[in-house]
Amino acid sequence: NSTLNVGTALAVVAVVALLHATLMALVVARLIKQLQWRARHDGLTGLLNRRAMQETIEQQLMRSRRIGDTFAVVMLDIDHFKAINDHHGHAAGDAALKHIAAVLQTGVRAVDRVGRFGGEEFVVLLPGFDLSQAAEIAEVLRARLVAQRIEREGGSLSMSASFGVAEWFGPGEEPSRLLMRADQALYRAKRAGRNRVQVTRADVADAENYARGEL
Repeated sequence: NSTLNVGTALAVVAVVALLHATLMALVVARLIKQLQWRARHDGLTGLLNRRAMQETIEQQLMRSRRIGDTFAVVMLDIDHFKAINDHHGHAAGDAALKHIAAVLQTGVRAVDRVGRFGGEEFVVLLPGFDLSQAAEIAEVLRARLVAQRIEREGGSLSMSASFGVAEWFGPGEEPSRLLMRADQALYRAKRAGRNRVQVTRADVADAENYARGEL
């Protein structure tokens, strides 16, 4: 009986140790998954962060080089965001960022990617879209953002954004140059009065010259 009791006790201890190890493994795996998610996503909006968005654009570029397909990026910046923080508080600013993230995510396709590039600036990656198609999407997003007010205590809050659109030239263009052109279009939109879409006007000759390294 004594031997049986000792054997049973050891078996129970072994089962408990196994369950504990399994539980710890699950906890660690979940923690690692959370850390991996946080490393690639913006904590406030849940969108891809700047680093992850740049990596995603680079992956799209390599894919487009391989299959010969084009893609476009849309860069946008919330108009008068500092005024929102100054007049309504940082909580309202955070609500504005979350709101625009939701508008962007629900306004694009499943294959598209949306990221917060920093502060009040966002980037949308549109695989397979040329300049005119991307500009149409940007205009839809701009209009939806204006139409959907943010409901909060003390009343609703309206907001708008300025958009810059650029299409990938081709194998000779790197992501940094593409994003720079979208950024330039964005600031043209701001200088033109904000709450509008501007595109990069690059004709075929420009693209061919850039591919040869002449631009």
